[in-house]
Amino acid sequence: MQGQTVGGRYQILTQLGQGGFGTTFLAQDMQRPGNPQCIVKHFKPLSTDVYTLREAKRLFN
Repeated sequence: MQGQTVGGRYQILTQLGQGGFGTTFLAQDMQRPGNPQCIVKHFKPLSTDVYTLREAKRLFN
């Protein structure tokens, strides 16, 4: 995803980590003055079990 823009706003710089619920990236906010760096979390749980997905979403939020 490096170099891609997410949501028309966040340009991905590098991947920071990956776990059971998704991937975390360092990005630049292209809509704020000075284009500050920020963190973007891509929610992509490995499990498809309904209970696990509900719990993963709760923890992610």
